[in-house]
Amino acid sequence: MEPNEIQDSAKELQKLYSEDLEEIFGTECVHLKSLLLSPGDEMCYLSLAQLFQILRSKNCLDLYLNISISLKIYLSAPARNCSAERSFSVLGRINNYLRTSQTQERLNHVAILAIENDLTVKLDFENVISVFAITKARRRSFS
Repeated sequence: MEPNEIQDSAKELQKLYSEDLEEIFGTECVHLKSLLLSPGDEMCYLSLAQLFQILRSKNCLDLYLNISISLKIYLSAPARNCSAERSFSVLGRINNYLRTSQTQERLNHVAILAIENDLTVKLDFENVISVFAITKARRRSFS
């Protein structure tokens, strides 16, 4: 892209994130492009994650503050969207597998356990079973 095209694109992004990015964002992008395309440098075909890692390793995040902010916004956006899609995917598999033998309430509980699998694996089942046994035990009266 030409420098004026970079400036225009950066200005559009800066308008969308006006509270996060300063007006100097376009100038930073043009400067970073000239740095990346310097002779003998093979950084011109980087992914945005690789670019962020290089800027961090060279301690340039403070030099290109607005670029680092925009990269953080871009790189964190997919993570927010994936978890909901993954949750519905898990719920769909559980629902298809257990539909005939589960009540709706139990199905909801199993879905929560599957979605929060990383927490479920860490549970101490002996403790859970003993607490369940104490709360559900029937009292017998011996006469």
